Amino acid sequence: MGVEYRHFLVVDDESWHPAADTFERVNKVLASWGLNDTILEVVDLAGGKPRRTTDASIPKGLAGKAFKFDGTNGAAVARLAGPSLYECDDEERYLMNVLFVLGEDYRVHWSSDGLFFELAEQPSFAYQDEELYEIAYAESFPSTNATAPNVRLHIEDFAMKHLASKDYKGYWRAAVILDFGKDLPAFSEEVHSLPETEFVNALRNALRAESIAEVGEFY
Repeated sequence: MGVEYRHFLVVDDESWHPAADTFERVNKVLASWGLNDTILEVVDLAGGKPRRTTDASIPKGLAGKAFKFDGTNGAAVARLAGPSLYECDDEERYLMNVLFVLGEDYRVHWSSDGLFFELAEQPSFAYQDEELYEIAYAESFPSTNATAPNVRLHIEDFAMKHLASKDYKGYWRAAVILDFGKDLPAFSEEVHSLPETEFVNALRNALRAESIAEVGEFY
């Protein structure tokens, strides 16, 4: 047991939609940072029912697909996240896994002890009974002919200092989730924003997104 940390990099752009080459472009960025040596699974999220698949394509109108990569360790983690919260050498650093989720569906952000994302008003014509995948989001809604969800963010006092993206809408269509497990980066004690902005900018460009929101979560 013990405290663990995940870091979300979310496309914070209501007009964003995936393109046929989105996975390929993001995959190249992950590769350049040594974050995708082994793909563990590809999961089709259509209809809220996760199903493993071998199809990595991104067709037009894709509801949702998840790509889970094995983690990495050593210098690649230190380069990405900066120093550890603990006294340890770079060789001892690790990243448990990397998850990339994208599609047309709206996904309400997963709540943590410090940040509670309240669905104040769900999209019209959008309910689906679902099985959550990897607790990457709280719930999802088809976006076809639907209004966007209305999400309110409630912040505990202790979490105020961590907030990096104050105008984040609380829902997304694409996110890269870095799971550091128990190897807490030092920045997790301060503002939850990756110190390596080169990676964030490369990801934003690969996604062709106007804005990337960063959200940290202790679990």
